[in-house]
Amino acid sequence: MATVEGTMTLFVEDFTGQVRHRASGVPQDATLGELIAGVSNRLRLPANDSQGRPVTYAARAGGASLNEGDRVGDVLLDNAVVTLTQNVTAG
Repeated sequence: MATVEGTMTLFVEDFTGQVRHRASGVPQDATLGELIAGVSNRLRLPANDSQGRPVTYAARAGGASLNEGDRVGDVLLDNAVVTLTQNVTAG
């Protein structure tokens, strides 16, 4: 299946691997932060923890942690699997 030039297809899953979303047409110049914001709802990830505090998510692919400011096209290959995990703040 052909994709629009400058875009890619990614498979984004929750940390359990049981919920997966195929994200097609992702701009290669989008940041991972933008990708996370765009798909976290579709994965039905909670926006708040049990005490009402906002939950943030981190991305991993190929065993490596990715930074929110990384450009999708710079750090991922087409059809890569990206796993979202909750950021945990100690305290």
